[in-house]
Amino acid sequence: MAGARAGAHGHRLRARGLRHLSRSHRRGELPDHRLARQGDPDRRARRDDLRHLPLLLLDEPFEGLAPVIVTRFIEAVRAIKALGVSVLIAESHVQNAGRIADRLYAIDRGEIIFAGRPAQLTGNAEVMKTLHG
Repeated sequence: MAGARAGAHGHRLRARGLRHLSRSHRRGELPDHRLARQGDPDRRARRDDLRHLPLLLLDEPFEGLAPVIVTRFIEAVRAIKALGVSVLIAESHVQNAGRIADRLYAIDRGEIIFAGRPAQLTGNAEVMKTLHG
């Protein structure tokens, strides 16, 4: 029961933290790294919420991996996700990222050109053409 309670608490924290993160981004607050000791209590609360989120950040994790290793890696990431850990992946191999992701965001020249489910991305010829040059 304690594990279930902790899991639900983690999901609430994650949802609250991501809502704050999204609002902060829209207001242009994210580049300000002075969220620490002084200032707005709401900003400190957002920082504290985000600090407790179970989050794994991966940057180009598929780069240079053999196909058999990619499959094992994807299985490992799925197991980590099943534990309630959010995973944020920056990846140029859309097909591999789509095998793990619940949602994909495609960015071109600093702008989000796609946001949606993996199947929606592969069916979008215009975005796929932009991503593959």
